[in-house]
Amino acid sequence: MASEKINKIYLSITYQWNLIIIMKLHLWQEDYTISKGLIEVKAIIESPRQNRIKLSYFFSENVYQQHVDTANFNPFVIATIFFAMRQGIDMHVHGQISPSLLKNLAEFQAAWMSWQPEQYTQIEIIAETEREFPKAGTNKALLFQVALIVTSPYYVIKKYSRIE
Repeated sequence: MASEKINKIYLSITYQWNLIIIMKLHLWQEDYTISKGLIEVKAIIESPRQNRIKLSYFFSENVYQQHVDTANFNPFVIATIFFAMRQGIDMHVHGQISPSLLKNLAEFQAAWMSWQPEQYTQIEIIAETEREFPKAGTNKALLFQVALIVTSPYYVIKKYSRIE
């Protein structure tokens, strides 16, 4: 009898813990691939309310070898922020992002929530590792800024046109 109660308590705690884990958006890095002279740097977005989504950035081999820091998850976090805010679920980043980006995204979210509170929710972004990356003006930072400017709005528009 006592062991049945213990098992029920254990199962209840396990179930509640699994719900806490599931109710976060998870951002995972995948191995890069090379095809036809292009390197695809990929991440997977796992959300409890949506199927897995693959997010990619493409670079020529030449540019990749000279300028791309694949440990930098900043572009993937920026591309995913609206998705997470719209779903109202916290984001767990299984990679490195910069502390300055986290600070700026907190202010960014506050602005969007004041403009459209019915559509966006303040979320928490948790990173496994926080580390500053090269400052603007260096080749790596400039390359990622250009990649974000070009691809992130397209990704957001493409994905949100299908989400209620």
